[in-house]
Amino acid sequence: ELLGRDYDLRFPESQRRLSDWTAAGIRRELDALLADPEVDMVLVIGPVSTAALCCYDELPKPVFAPLGVDGDALGLPAEDDTSGVRNLNYLSNPGASYRDLSTFVELADFTVVHVLTDPGIYEVLEGLYERNQEALKPLGIRSEPGPVVESAEEALSLLPPDAEAVYFTPLLRMSVPEKQKLIDGLNAREIPTMSLLGLEEVEMGVLAGLRKPTDFPRMARRIALNVQRSLFGEDPGTFSVSFERGDRLAINMATARLIGTWPRFEVMAEARLINDESGTRGPLITLETAMYDAVRANLDLIAQGYQGDSTMESFKVSRGPWLPQASADGDFTINDPAVS
Repeated sequence: ELLGRDYDLRFPESQRRLSDWTAAGIRRELDALLADPEVDMVLVIGPVSTAALCCYDELPKPVFAPLGVDGDALGLPAEDDTSGVRNLNYLSNPGASYRDLSTFVELADFTVVHVLTDPGIYEVLEGLYERNQEALKPLGIRSEPGPVVESAEEALSLLPPDAEAVYFTPLLRMSVPEKQKLIDGLNAREIPTMSLLGLEEVEMGVLAGLRKPTDFPRMARRIALNVQRSLFGEDPGTFSVSFERGDRLAINMATARLIGTWPRFEVMAEARLINDESGTRGPLITLETAMYDAVRANLDLIAQGYQGDSTMESFKVSRGPWLPQASADGDFTINDPAVS
């Protein structure tokens, strides 16, 4: 719609490529599109395929990748809020993973977090594990990769019995029912969880997440404007890559009760609480009412009140002799005729 007046923009079905989730397969499809003279631009969707773009030192035609997750964690090329690579523009929520885990360590006590992610990421990005460990040192924790494809049962079996925490990254090959089984299984094992996607998985039962649901219309408009700029002659490698989604902590209180993890009041005060159920715990009271009820129910104060009453009665007895006195004497005889 944006370009329709000036350009004939088409997405031919014949040029739509589906990867096989392997590093070699993704690069093979990308190479074919980049070499095809009929293709003017390439749109790459998905974190694994976007990560594969790191392997290209230069691109012969504009490539756009609306990732929207965290390019920093994947190690995507970056230079002053641009990709720094000619013809490459992607969208990223920079630092999202680090902010997630910084918040996670405030919610739960752990030193090792198991990161559930598609195994294709680690195949495409060599050295990703080592970079992650270095990035997490300031938090005093380390991560362990949990490669997950489609099966919740397989994912649960990979976690050790003493797993302390689990971090969800996008599991694009797992169906929603399987993901629900995975979340329910982790909650049954009382393992705290955090979601990179944020609210949408918190509502499914993940303990916490920072991000609102992905705003796909805004992302599409941003990419469309970037495509337009490139058609006007600008280099996509100079476009901004930041796509902030806005952070606000969401906590699933039903999950917190289930796994026995209760966040600090300071954390909950600023968070969006899902399944809070505060309205089912009784009527709301003011501070004044709470103090009055506390005083009224305090047994020590009640005992001191009785002691005061007893002292007052003793004072009355002691004061008695000082009051005006009256006395009388008399006798009487009962004569029962029957006894007589």
